[in-house]
Amino acid sequence: MESGKGIKHRFIGYNSSKWNGGGARQLRSLMTFFNRMNIMVWLIGIFVAHAALYLVLGTATWLATSLLATAFYGVILLVGKLIASRYPDKEESR
Repeated sequence: MESGKGIKHRFIGYNSSKWNGGGARQLRSLMTFFNRMNIMVWLIGIFVAHAALYLVLGTATWLATSLLATAFYGVILLVGKLIASRYPDKEESR
């Protein structure tokens, strides 16, 4: 099972030496995306998409439902941006 290059997993079928740093790189790129995103544009897009969806579905309270959905996603985006602000941007530090 073990070789000099890493652990060969029987069921998954990958060599662990190929994945060193891969997760950290992906997390850093996700945090960079959150740091650079314009939350107001995203919230407007989310509101428009929900309003269109609920209007097409014929929901009687489409405005309130769209505002609640937008507020929910707004909280998620703001928490994500708060967490991302703790990660330094590699490209800005160069």
